[in-house]
Amino acid sequence: MAGDRYPELPQTLDRIAEELNLLTARKRDPISGPLALPLSALSTEDLPMAGAKAVNLARIRNQLGLPAPDGFVVTTAAFDLFLRENRLLEPIEAMLAAFDPDADDSQERYRRIREEIEGAPLPQILADALHQACRDLAARHGGLPQLAIRSSAVGEDTEASFAGQYSSVLAVDPGKIESAYKTVLSSKYTPRAIVYRLRYGLTDAATPMAVAAVVMIQPRASGVLYTLDPARPASAQARIDAASGLGEHVVGGSVSPDVFLVDRSPLAIGRSSIRAKKETAEGEEPFPAVSDQTVLLLAEAGLKMEEYFGSPQDIEWAEDEAGNLVFLQTRPLGILYDADKPGKPDVSGLKLLLSAGQTASPGAVSAVAVHAKAGLKPEAVENVILVARTASPDLAPLMGRVRGLITDLGGAASHLASVAREHHVPALMDTREATAVIADGAQITLLADEAKVFAGLVPELARKLASRIADEDRGPIGRHLRQLMDRISPLNLTDPQAPEFTPSGCRTLHDLIRFAHEKVMEEMFNLSKHAVESVVSRKMSANIPLALHFIDLGGGLAPELTTCDAILPEHIRSKPMVALWRGLTHPGITWSGDVGISAGNFMALMAGSIGPENALPPKVDSYALVSQDYLNLSVKFGYHYANLDALCSDNADANILTLQFSGGAGTGSGKALRIAFLSGVLTRLGYQVEIRGDMLQALFKGLDCPAMQDVLDHTGRLLGCSRLLDLAITNQAEVQRYTELFFNQDYDFLGRSETRLPGFYASVGQWSHWQDNGRQVIFQDGTSMAGTVSCSLHNTLETVLGGRYRKFLENRHALHYYPVAVKRDSRHGDGRIRVDVRITAGCVDLAAGLAFGLWNVGNCLVLAADAAAGELQLLAFVNNTRHFRERIKADIPMDQWLGLEVTVKGKAISGALNGQTLLHHTAPQSVSGFLGLWTKGDTTAWFRELTIDGTCLERIDDR
Repeated sequence: MAGDRYPELPQTLDRIAEELNLLTARKRDPISGPLALPLSALSTEDLPMAGAKAVNLARIRNQLGLPAPDGFVVTTAAFDLFLRENRLLEPIEAMLAAFDPDADDSQERYRRIREEIEGAPLPQILADALHQACRDLAARHGGLPQLAIRSSAVGEDTEASFAGQYSSVLAVDPGKIESAYKTVLSSKYTPRAIVYRLRYGLTDAATPMAVAAVVMIQPRASGVLYTLDPARPASAQARIDAASGLGEHVVGGSVSPDVFLVDRSPLAIGRSSIRAKKETAEGEEPFPAVSDQTVLLLAEAGLKMEEYFGSPQDIEWAEDEAGNLVFLQTRPLGILYDADKPGKPDVSGLKLLLSAGQTASPGAVSAVAVHAKAGLKPEAVENVILVARTASPDLAPLMGRVRGLITDLGGAASHLASVAREHHVPALMDTREATAVIADGAQITLLADEAKVFAGLVPELARKLASRIADEDRGPIGRHLRQLMDRISPLNLTDPQAPEFTPSGCRTLHDLIRFAHEKVMEEMFNLSKHAVESVVSRKMSANIPLALHFIDLGGGLAPELTTCDAILPEHIRSKPMVALWRGLTHPGITWSGDVGISAGNFMALMAGSIGPENALPPKVDSYALVSQDYLNLSVKFGYHYANLDALCSDNADANILTLQFSGGAGTGSGKALRIAFLSGVLTRLGYQVEIRGDMLQALFKGLDCPAMQDVLDHTGRLLGCSRLLDLAITNQAEVQRYTELFFNQDYDFLGRSETRLPGFYASVGQWSHWQDNGRQVIFQDGTSMAGTVSCSLHNTLETVLGGRYRKFLENRHALHYYPVAVKRDSRHGDGRIRVDVRITAGCVDLAAGLAFGLWNVGNCLVLAADAAAGELQLLAFVNNTRHFRERIKADIPMDQWLGLEVTVKGKAISGALNGQTLLHHTAPQSVSGFLGLWTKGDTTAWFRELTIDGTCLERIDDR
């Protein structure tokens, strides 16, 4: 079509395709290195081989000289060897490729992989290295003690804590080391561990499993030390959670520990909370799990670790039977510093349900409470407050879905609390009675910072979006996807007139598609230069932000048009295009509205839809191929594309309508929610809908022409009202709400003008309902449009200059603002229409009237009473431009009810004031359309008794 004028285009495509092929090639390089290493030999250089847990433990002992258990690590090279030798990589990759934690058979599928790992033999070289490490440890201790076999995967105990996600095996005897080792390896492939890893953007290959084998401590007490209280970081206190026996009960969330809050400088115990123990006799004061001296020694050692590692630390510790402290683990403590923390929510009027427990993760939220129970589906906890008996690590995968968490048992030191903090989920633990006090399904408000739960919702907390992990580029997966998207999504070629709008200027697939689309359309619409005179390729003039070009294949446009004529909507003869245009220009569609750009959708714009230097792309042309029965429309609204193909003939079996829709400027979530909205509406209209990513395809066939035109009308309304929705829609509930609004013919989703004036489309102006002596009236307040020049100055200029001043304003378009309220379901043809009008105020303007024959607010006829001009006027608005058709001098008194009446018969129009016919006019075509109320500029006016053929359209029950 272009005569091979762009030979470099295929070369550009090949270049971009090669870059994408390199990024999508699958590979997993082998890991080489020693299979086992003693902890005494580890340093930060060994992180890829030993993982952060083992390396940090070694640094506590080797560099800081603090007490930590001896042991060794079985490296990631050993893990890689084990998988390769047993040919487990391929089934693991296949399992992960089909990973769906919500599938009914997911637990069984992943259990089989773990069984394969646990049942596979250790390669001989690995078994030899493991047993040699055990012999070396035994030599240092005069015999091999019991061991704790613990995970130390790469990525664990870093920004992603993996708290409670992998298994540990305690008190392992020498003969069971191999089995315990494989148990830890297999825990890498539990659904909860996989979900957690994926939420941090970590690939399976990026998180190989090392395993630490350390000498088992027999503790009389153990627990967790936070060098800064994560629930109250501004307090400058350390926090120590302690319990008798093994620390697994503390971090596992099955017990509620003693809590000590320690001032950091100088070291002193600020406050403590001691729990009753099993050994506590009735009536006795409970005794603490550790002494005050031990608490201070722990805090002192913790501050040393914080200084050494450079950030607040989350430390596991134990005290042996001899009273010696031993440190078992340290990792960075994720602290939620919230500089923009909102003020205290207003809970006055809400009943206090619960005032107890520990703040495990700060924040406030309102939502429905759902009790944790066996078989609970992940989708059942979306945006709820989860209420659980214990702080079990099994609940960790749900933290990316819930809005809040409350437990009976467990504390801020539990693994689940760590994961809740990572996901910014407000959490209250150790309440003792939450599951008994809070009913399943109840609406509640959680103030975690205050350890309080109220019955009922606080509106601003209920509306607030759940705070999710927002960094979409985190981890290898995020970075890899960003590299892919950088070659696919960004649009750099935004201006067809720019010098860089060339094949060599294409840097992404989006650029290539944009360039090819522009050039194809350019060539196609230049065909008219070589075609017969009946073919028209011209731009249509309309009052909606759509630059639309037509090519007439025969009978699609008025026959008298030439290539020199501008196309107006009334020139369209194509039956499907007429119907679609009627929907696009429906008076309930607000084309002048906009949405605020939030931080989230601004970043979405930056990520791909906006071009260089953050510049918005210029208006992009859209194209329509039309004949009498056929339409093919390629249209762009802002940042999304739609293609519609329709045949609307007398043969119902042949009639077909297809719609494709994709793109948008919002976030991925916003675009997906808009697609869900479109799908719901189209399905209810009768379309067959298929969704692939952010691409929607819809099909409708087999309707007769009138029914097809009705569907096209509604499809036009849908395209118009959804154009900015991806920037505004926030959740699934709004999808359903907007769907119901659409079928209630309420299309102004963002401005909601329908709520201000029920029964009308009133997006322009300040319209409202009032009562006047028991009768319903409608009020348009024009005072907000008075402008910056005072009324006294206007009046002075009017007095001095008279008509010249008003003509000056008219020429400067100072008066060209026309509030219109369009009555719903008021389409009319021939008939008698009347309304009572009372003009009460106006600084510059004093005109109000009756709109009729209305397509949309910019295309209609108006019978107007203008008190400033002393005229009864018939006005025609064409694409928002006013034209005087008739002007008759008349007495238009202020603050008095006037009766305006229009009679329409075909093209003939007559206008009456207070029952006296004063003007006549013949329109170029038959008059039909909606009815409405109209004012000019800053006019303040009242309306009542809107009727057609004697039937009142505006009664009190309309509300």
